[in-house]
Amino acid sequence: MANTTNSRWPPPHPESQSHLHCFNSSPFLRGFAAGMALLLFIAFVIYSLQWLFFHPILPALRLDSLQLANFSSAAAAAPSWIVGFSINNPNKKLAISFQNLDSSIYYKDNIIAQARIRRFLLRPRNSTTLVIPFIAVSLVDESVLNDINGDLARGTINFTVVVLGYANFQISLWQWRGTNIQVVCSDLSVGFSWPPSLAGRSGQLVGGSKQCQLQ
Repeated sequence: MANTTNSRWPPPHPESQSHLHCFNSSPFLRGFAAGMALLLFIAFVIYSLQWLFFHPILPALRLDSLQLANFSSAAAAAPSWIVGFSINNPNKKLAISFQNLDSSIYYKDNIIAQARIRRFLLRPRNSTTLVIPFIAVSLVDESVLNDINGDLARGTINFTVVVLGYANFQISLWQWRGTNIQVVCSDLSVGFSWPPSLAGRSGQLVGGSKQCQLQ
C-alpha cells in the first residue's frame, strides 16, 4: 500500500526545489526589500513632518492698477497696457519661487494682450509689487472689436486678467515642493477719458485695487 501512495505523488523536481530554496534564503533579496520599505517609510515620515511644521500657504495676489494709453476704437490691438500687481507670501518659514509666469488680458473670452513675468523669489512674510507692460495681440476678430467699441461708447470696458505659472516652496537652498497656479482677476472695470486725444483714449481701473482668486 505504501508503494502505491508514493507512485501517485512523485517527488518535486530537484531543480525546482533548488531555485525555491535560493530565493527564500537569499539575504540580498530580503535585505533589498527591507531597505526599500524602510526608505519609503522614512520619506513618508519626513513629508508628514514637513507638512505639520511648515504647512505651505499659497500666495495672495492683488491687482492694483490697469492703465491703457492710445486706446482707439479703430483697432483694439493698438493700445499700450500696463498692469500693477501686489504679491504677498504669508508663510513664516517658506520662501516662494515663481517661475514661468504668463499673463493674459481678456475681453470676455478673447485674449487681447499678453505678457511674460520674470522669475522672482518672495521671502517669508514678505511682499513685492510688479509693474508689467503687456503686448497687444496683433489679430483681433472684427466682431470682438465691434463689441469693444460699443462698450467704449458707454465709457467703461470690463476686462479679466489671468496669470498662469508655477510656484515652488523652499527653505534656504532646499526646494521642497511646488504647484501650478492660476490667478484670475475678474470684473476689472476700466473707465476712459473724454474727449479722446489724437492718439486715442486713455483708461484707468475704476474702484481701486481688486483681490484676485488663486485656483
